[in-house]
Amino acid sequence: MKPAIDRLLLHSVNAANILPLTSVCNVRCVFCSNPQNPPDLETYNIPPLSLEKLAELLEFIDPTQKIVIGESVTRLNEGEPLTHPYFKSVIRLIRSRFPETPVQITTNGILLTDEVLAVLENAGNVELNISLNSVSHEKRWLLMRDSSEQRVVANLARLRQARVTFHGSVVAVPHLTGWDDLRDTIAALAETGALSTRVFLPGYTRWGKEKANFKESLWEEVHSFINKLRTEFKMPISYEPPILEDLCAQVEGIFPGSPAEKAGLRIGDRIISVNGTPVISRVDAFHRIKERGGKVTLILQRNNWSFSTCLVKKPGEAPGILMSYDVDQALLQELVHRSRRKGYKKVLLLVSSLGKKVMEKGIQALQQETEFVVRETPNRYLGGTIKAAGLLVLEDFIQALKEEKGLAGQYDAVFLPAVAFDVWGRDLRGCHYMDLARNCPIKLELA
Repeated sequence: MKPAIDRLLLHSVNAANILPLTSVCNVRCVFCSNPQNPPDLETYNIPPLSLEKLAELLEFIDPTQKIVIGESVTRLNEGEPLTHPYFKSVIRLIRSRFPETPVQITTNGILLTDEVLAVLENAGNVELNISLNSVSHEKRWLLMRDSSEQRVVANLARLRQARVTFHGSVVAVPHLTGWDDLRDTIAALAETGALSTRVFLPGYTRWGKEKANFKESLWEEVHSFINKLRTEFKMPISYEPPILEDLCAQVEGIFPGSPAEKAGLRIGDRIISVNGTPVISRVDAFHRIKERGGKVTLILQRNNWSFSTCLVKKPGEAPGILMSYDVDQALLQELVHRSRRKGYKKVLLLVSSLGKKVMEKGIQALQQETEFVVRETPNRYLGGTIKAAGLLVLEDFIQALKEEKGLAGQYDAVFLPAVAFDVWGRDLRGCHYMDLARNCPIKLELA
């Protein structure tokens, strides 16, 4: 195995508690990002890892955090974990080493046989994320080159019998399948007992297939459609990425039986304060509620009516509230404190297209001596509809700085989003951010 892959495997486990199994997949989704990658992107496929290799990686697992299988935060292409020839042995190996640690597995559900379900039930404390996408025979074949929709839906019903909890996910492509299929797929997840469902907005790069392309107005249409479905199903439904204009801590879903439901919270409520402290953002509100225990006093705004309610929960217990992720107050405080410590009077922040508005609002909410100027950095290299910070490359930042006139005369420093670079400081093409820092007329840092 290549040294680069070994390093990525270790980093995936050590940094995120993600245990990669294989890049092999048993479907061919039209919206899959892997075929859309440009040829010079540094991504890697891995064969099914041996049990010996997986045992070695488990040495770096944090037993106090959930173990994640079937997702990726590195350059490793993650496949369908249940295609691993020794998947059942992998689960047994994990449980032998970590009897109590929660395990989360993302799967398309096609290979959930009786034997696999028995292993998962016996392991206990396992939660699945089921990528369903479509329950129509014709449209599922169009999207995934798979015709197992009846088997998968039947498998979902059996999960409840096996006492294995699960969440659902759907990539929304109504321009290909129609709105009825999107609703029917979400309904199937709700009816079979999914705790929640994430609806992913589709994206494509300029290398993407023509049939996957769509008008950007589709994102707004999906948002509007999901907002209507939230009133139809009790199951919380989120969409990702969210398109946010503000930091209002608005509740988008309530989990049945949760402390939030018992406290009378409803979809559309806006959280104003927690235990008397005004909240800055959605993330701030959620963390404040989750961290506290006992009676948590909330001031809510419902339509034009403000009122108080008490939410009773244990410290660290999830409150059962669904809200979009906007901006982390810890990141904002880090920007402010670092700039103050280094004496920066004016700082340029290069952010993603999706993050610009919430970052501007977040900076405005803080009192600071430093002046921050937020600039949008388009994903020019990947192109298409890509707007995420984690998919920006050094070339995008170079172009953004070229367009900023009088850089040295205006700013003391420029901050780039750290999420665009790996732990070694390299972007998705292998370019190091220091290559730009060495030629930048002002201080350049990651944040």
